[in-house]
Amino acid sequence: MLRVLCAFLALPLLATAAPVPPADNRASEEALKQAVEVLNKAGGDANTRVDLWCGVAQLRQRLGDRSGALEALREARTISDKRPRAAVESWVRFATVLGRFGEAKAVLDLAATVPEKMEKRRDNPRNTVLQEAATAAAHAGHTRAAEQITEALTDAAARERLRETIRRSVIVARLKAGDATAALNALEELTSAEEKVFALVGRPMPGIGYDDIGETDGIASARLQAGDKDGAKDAALKALALLPDVDKPRRTVTALAVVRVLARLDDVPGAKKALAHIPAADPARVGKDEDRGRATQELLAKGFVAAAEVRTGGDAKDIVKDVSSRGDRAYLLHHIALAQARVGRKDEAKTSFALALEHAAADPEGRGTPHNIASAQALAGDVDGAARTADQFRCSVVTWVNIAHAQIRAGNFDSAREIAGARIARESASWYATILRNVAREQAGAGRAAAVREWAGKLDDELLRVQALLGLAEGLYRAPVKQPAKR
Repeated sequence: MLRVLCAFLALPLLATAAPVPPADNRASEEALKQAVEVLNKAGGDANTRVDLWCGVAQLRQRLGDRSGALEALREARTISDKRPRAAVESWVRFATVLGRFGEAKAVLDLAATVPEKMEKRRDNPRNTVLQEAATAAAHAGHTRAAEQITEALTDAAARERLRETIRRSVIVARLKAGDATAALNALEELTSAEEKVFALVGRPMPGIGYDDIGETDGIASARLQAGDKDGAKDAALKALALLPDVDKPRRTVTALAVVRVLARLDDVPGAKKALAHIPAADPARVGKDEDRGRATQELLAKGFVAAAEVRTGGDAKDIVKDVSSRGDRAYLLHHIALAQARVGRKDEAKTSFALALEHAAADPEGRGTPHNIASAQALAGDVDGAARTADQFRCSVVTWVNIAHAQIRAGNFDSAREIAGARIARESASWYATILRNVAREQAGAGRAAAVREWAGKLDDELLRVQALLGLAEGLYRAPVKQPAKR
């Protein structure tokens, strides 16, 4: 195993050389150099050091230092080789980084050494490594590498899902490159209505969220990122027209994807049309585990529509009225409250949040949890209210992580660090480190690198100082300016 890992890390990187970093990346390079100097001397948690070296590798690769990126991976490997119990996690990290680099052969060589079965694991570790690497390669634009890695999968269903991901990535990449004709031609080559819908609006991430958090990999998202709302709406409406052709068992998740984009564009009538395509619940399955996925996705879609109604001047009362479960009402109300706060209706937002908490308290097992409500309060700018909710309902450390991240998003960097120190550090060292790195990245990116250097220099823990310095380097990094395509 050790010889194979050494061999794949010694392979030359064959992908096209990255552009020469512009002069303004010297600050990023200097901060990264300082982070590496501290990391080289640091002891402490092995898992953290592996993660940090992988982070160094990724930033070095973005800076055009491919030999340095490989050297960082070798350092990570040296540490991980001494921890056989954490082998799978290390293999996944290495494979993901190599996938982002577009190194298919290195990934395949690594995967060949990974067993297909391991004690106390339900998954196939080799397939897990390959899936993570192929996904990373596809999202990084390394289409051929992603295809090569995908073909090595023995799980046929996973292989097909990844092929769909690759096809969507190709379409979006062509669109971003300015070749709309090629993107649309590739879209027409897709055979299933479901795949076309996801190519147009992206595949939504699982879980409970808001329509403006997290990007998907569809044409509409790419149009939105480019500031082209008309183009995004056109893609979403094309997806809406395809929903009747989607197989009924898959219509809920595809309709949710369309609702999300149309709601984000404040097209309430269009979003409601998409919502109507979600199949009604089977009376025999209502309230049972087999209907949980459909019901959660339907509720999430209703939350998107409710928020859009508020943004366009409505109150979304009819949507709440149609829901009988108090937990589900709590969930919808926290969506509404956040939307009210964001459009300046602060008093209404406070009332909605208070009512959401009443419903949540009455239905502790419902979907509208105090965690969701506190997280939304923080995003709405009511940090004190979020803290009271988290304390009152004894929320977990993850709630405090969300509150801290909301402060980062709002540019309140000192407050985020204070929350992390007081509420997160003792409960979770890894989350505390993540918050510090994210604060450093966003604060430096906002032009306040000197402030990061000041507080980072006061950190006694060497690994935390590395987190801050690495975040500083990431925040100072500036991507090469792309030249306009020749016509």
